[in-house]
Amino acid sequence: MQKIILKNPYFIIYSLFFMLTLSSCNSSLSGSLPEKLSKTQTSSLATLSFSKVQVHDNHLMFDLSLSKVSPLSINFYILLENSNGDSVQLANAKTICSELDYRDSFLDCSKHTKIYKWIFTSGKHKASIKLPLRQKNLDERFVLKVITFNTFIAKQNYKNTLTGKNTLFKTSSLVSTPDKLNLLENYGNLTVPVYLNTNNSFAIKYKVKQITAETIYLLGSKDSIATENADFVPSEGSFIINTDQNTREININILDDKIYEGSQSFVLTLISDQAIFDSNTEKHILITIDDDEEAPYLQISNSTFIEKNEVQNWPVSLSWPSELRLSFDYKLHSTWTNNAEISKDYSGDRGSVEFLNREIQKFIPVNIITDNIPEDTESFSLSIKKLKILQLSKNDSGLYTAFVTDTNTGVVPSAQFSAKSLNTTNGRSINIPIELKGPATSPVTVYYRSFSKTAMPSIDFEDKAGVLHFPASTKAYQVQNINIKILNTSFTGLQKASKEFYIYIEKVQNGKISTNRKININIL
Repeated sequence: MQKIILKNPYFIIYSLFFMLTLSSCNSSLSGSLPEKLSKTQTSSLATLSFSKVQVHDNHLMFDLSLSKVSPLSINFYILLENSNGDSVQLANAKTICSELDYRDSFLDCSKHTKIYKWIFTSGKHKASIKLPLRQKNLDERFVLKVITFNTFIAKQNYKNTLTGKNTLFKTSSLVSTPDKLNLLENYGNLTVPVYLNTNNSFAIKYKVKQITAETIYLLGSKDSIATENADFVPSEGSFIINTDQNTREININILDDKIYEGSQSFVLTLISDQAIFDSNTEKHILITIDDDEEAPYLQISNSTFIEKNEVQNWPVSLSWPSELRLSFDYKLHSTWTNNAEISKDYSGDRGSVEFLNREIQKFIPVNIITDNIPEDTESFSLSIKKLKILQLSKNDSGLYTAFVTDTNTGVVPSAQFSAKSLNTTNGRSINIPIELKGPATSPVTVYYRSFSKTAMPSIDFEDKAGVLHFPASTKAYQVQNINIKILNTSFTGLQKASKEFYIYIEKVQNGKISTNRKININIL
């Protein structure tokens, strides 16, 4: 009966799968060909299909499924051929081909002495197969063949063929090296290993040189280009690699500096008369130097300007130089106190500053305007809005103050509060005196504003900003009052809590501010 079955196959499959290796899962290597099924069992035959072919952990894995559950175990015989039709030995292949007594071009036992037998267990209709391959580097094109002689499989599956390509195929490299290397700028001497993967001997030349823009693009790098004799020492030479010296090393001197450059790359090129580098005569190794310095810190401090009609410079600097282009945006704006007014005391609103290659000092131009009015020192602010590569130190807020000093040297009166603090209660209006000491040859204007502490504006007190006008006078002393309403506040607690706010002299024109420019108001 066995002879009859073998000479009359009902099913033959050709399958071409994409892979590097083969292994077995839920399989058996022993057992005989199945007995022929009865007429009742073959009344409804099954079809066969493959799916989920994938390569993982050096194994080829695929699913084999039947359209119906098999009542008996089914033997599948698996064999592998390369693109030339030669046999590729499968691991654990033990079934002797000639014992199957089957002859045609599909199963040529003169080439396949042993084949792999896999048993589909009865009572199932799906199985996952995992097969190992004895040799690791399969041809780019190969054929995986599966044959069964079981009459449960429908005749319509007879000699189906799939064609394809092993997309994971990679030509063996006779000499191997790293493809890319990364190191810090302060690394020192870099050693690049070169390995021999064969018993042959090869002469290799090498060049360490500055990379071209075209090459760095082709190697897929977006880094800037490292400079010869500034970032690394260029060199060239040659060596022989053979079985006696199957590992060689190329030493490259990396130069450290105190200039921020970001990541920079150069190239080590290996050259041979033979195609030993993945079937090529040359190999480019991209070497990237990562800077060990941080991006430079922007250094700005408060500045002082003289009140006269000219453009004056606000200095800015970097903590250390950079070969990259760095920049920041800024905005000039008013301050809450001693406010210098835009278009009256200074002009300019916003701008940007750019540091080119290795520049560490720049200036922000500010146009100062004089009003010919004697006044106290005024101020405005500069805010950093956007940094490109640059950074601010941890405790730097990015907000700085410019002070504009009046050049008028004449004797001017001074304004101040007559007291440092004042107590009051809810529901009252209070007068807060400001005194002007010294004769005023011109009218004096005093700007003031209220600020909250624990008391809330518009809830506990009248939020107020205003101006007092003192006339020109030969008197040595003048006084005016700021009237502030203390609002009624309902307390739900058993005990009232005291609250506090203060009044601040912001600016004085045709005069100056004396020592007592702030008064605290306590609401008891």
